[in-house]
Amino acid sequence: MLWPKARCCRAEQHHISTKAAGLDFTALTTPGNQQLMVDSSCGRACALLVRNADVPVYMAYGQAQLGMVGDDVLREHPMAVAVKRSSPYRRAADLPAHCLVASKFIHCARTFLTAWISL
Repeated sequence: MLWPKARCCRAEQHHISTKAAGLDFTALTTPGNQQLMVDSSCGRACALLVRNADVPVYMAYGQAQLGMVGDDVLREHPMAVAVKRSSPYRRAADLPAHCLVASKFIHCARTFLTAWISL
C-alpha cells in the first residue's frame, strides 16, 4: 500500500485500520515516527510512505496493489487514451463524435474530454 506522507492523518488512518479491511497502520501516526515502510499489525500488508505525486507512478509500474491519493493528484497526472495497437486512433482528437469511452475515473475523463472538445 502506498501512503502519501501528507495524508498521514488520523481520519484516513482510522478508515484504513477498520476491522472490515483487516489492516492497522497506527504506527504511521505515532509521534516521531521516522520509518518510510511500516508493516500492518497483522503482518499481511506493508505501507510505504511516498511523496503524493509519486503514488500514480508506483501504481503505473505495478509496485503496489493499493494507493491513496486525492483527486488533485489524479487531475494533475497526465490522462491518456489507450487503444489497441491496430487501432487507427492515436490521440484523443482522432476519436469519432459520440464514441463510447470507458474509464475508471469517469469524472477526470469527462473533464479531460470536455476540455479537449472546447478547444
